[in-house]
Amino acid sequence: MSIRALDIAGPIRRLVVATALASVLSGGAIAAAALAQTTPLPGLKPGAVVRLGPGPYPMLTFNGQHFDPPVTIEAGRARVMGITVRNSSGIVWRGGDIQAAKGRQGNNPNHWGVHIRGSGQVTFENARVSDAYHAMVIGDSHDIVVRNNVFTDLRSDGMDVAGTSNVVIENNSFSNITPVKATGSKQDGSWKDGDHPDAVQIWTTPTNRRVTDITIRGNTVDGDTQGINLFGPKGDGYARIIIENNSVHITYPPAISIFKCDDCSIRGNRVWKIAGSPYQANIRFEESTGQACGNSMADWREHFAMKRCK
Repeated sequence: MSIRALDIAGPIRRLVVATALASVLSGGAIAAAALAQTTPLPGLKPGAVVRLGPGPYPMLTFNGQHFDPPVTIEAGRARVMGITVRNSSGIVWRGGDIQAAKGRQGNNPNHWGVHIRGSGQVTFENARVSDAYHAMVIGDSHDIVVRNNVFTDLRSDGMDVAGTSNVVIENNSFSNITPVKATGSKQDGSWKDGDHPDAVQIWTTPTNRRVTDITIRGNTVDGDTQGINLFGPKGDGYARIIIENNSVHITYPPAISIFKCDDCSIRGNRVWKIAGSPYQANIRFEESTGQACGNSMADWREHFAMKRCK
């Protein structure tokens, strides 16, 4: 089949919008998003290449759309106020400057840069995602590739990956994260918790209690955040999770963490704390089979994860 390219010269002029509030991270799982919006992009056909003009574009939503072979969106320098991919497949997104529709001061899909749910065969690459509470939230999906993106100017997480298997997260950068800090005192009851940012956080969901086949490699994390961690509900555990050759320079202790994982590995990573942090950047590999080895850990004289790989 020949590939047809369609140029779109300017911003979207007509929208059909139906919006409802979304419940979000509840009980450790990403609840169903209620945002719905008709995507008015022409040319979305299997095998097509759609090129965007500079925009700006309001939030784009792919809902119940399936493309085989995949449709490719060449966003170039287009500015897009959020992307939602729901119950869809066969989408390749390249480039663009993606920002949350309503900025970073809130935690629902209006404040996320990219939201993927119930979808498969989706690729995001060469994009910049900024001014969001979470840059990218992926729930109960499969066969996802996130490559060569810049996640920056965030309030909390770079990527949340819940109940999703067959994922590649490769050569992305995470920086300029400014979480809201906890305030008050637990002793006098004035305590107010703050944000708990992670560059990448993975967990299971009630829908998908076992998560498998995720590779996280070649990423750079630098900022006031935690690193790459399998935190949250563990469900029936994980298998074949590979975290390798990442650079994690952070203020909090959890640099890389794997729990309850079969045939998994943490290897060849460099982790160290930002100057002035009171914490050592740490690697945890617990209740798991596989190996944690060959990692550079400048904050430690000795650590099991620094041993040479066999």
